[in-house]
Amino acid sequence: MRLGKGFTLIELIIAMAVICVIATIALALLMVNPRLAANEAAAIATVRTIISTEKIYAQSEGQGKFVPVEQLVELQYLDQTFLAPEKSGYKYTVSVEDLKFTIVATPKSDRTGRRSFFGDESGLIRWHSGGTGAGPDDPPLGASAAP
Repeated sequence: MRLGKGFTLIELIIAMAVICVIATIALALLMVNPRLAANEAAAIATVRTIISTEKIYAQSEGQGKFVPVEQLVELQYLDQTFLAPEKSGYKYTVSVEDLKFTIVATPKSDRTGRRSFFGDESGLIRWHSGGTGAGPDDPPLGASAAP
């Protein structure tokens, strides 16, 4: 006696394949590219590390003055990786004057990052959407961009 009810194995496999294709498309459209997110997180961490190290040096032995990153590496406040002008898809530009410093991290392309970051002696990290560098007038991290 054959009941004739239910699905065949082939029908179940086809249904699962369709569900997987739809889920893959939805995830690709909804998710942020993990590599971009990782590059941006690394850029923020690098900017934050340089800001903190500059402040530590200025307070401990710099008599309130900041020094170039090369000198911080030489004095072993930072390791050699901070001498690279590019890392994790970002280019870094550090400018130092005795009582002021700035650091700008810009993505090498739109495939390595979507935001640029700016930090200075204030300790705030600011961001700007797009390939141009962030600056002191951009919103701080955690704030939305101005309309």
